[in-house]
Amino acid sequence: MDSTSNLGQFHAVWTFDREVSDQWIAEMADALTVLQERDGFISASIVRSVDEGSRCQVQSTWVEVGAYRRAVSSSRAKMILWPMLADVKDEPSAFEEIVRVTSESVARFTSSADHS
Repeated sequence: MDSTSNLGQFHAVWTFDREVSDQWIAEMADALTVLQERDGFISASIVRSVDEGSRCQVQSTWVEVGAYRRAVSSSRAKMILWPMLADVKDEPSAFEEIVRVTSESVARFTSSADHS
């Protein structure tokens, strides 16, 4: 068995406190295509709080943390995505999946921190 086979997916969550205009959403969606092109990318979403309309998040899912780090440090990401991150809140944004509960199962994963 591969040493990463029992690792869950990696999630990056960027939180913004700002007025979210249609233009900002369109620009962020375009910027996310830079990540979409990279190996290890699974998905990305822009979500807005229904309780606090000026709070939104950009959430992305990756096969593993290394794929995410390589993607956001690419030269295209630095030119296109990074300017969009100027307003991101300074808080933890990197999360690894340790348990996944679906309607049919519960899966537990090994922490990547256990592989250091």
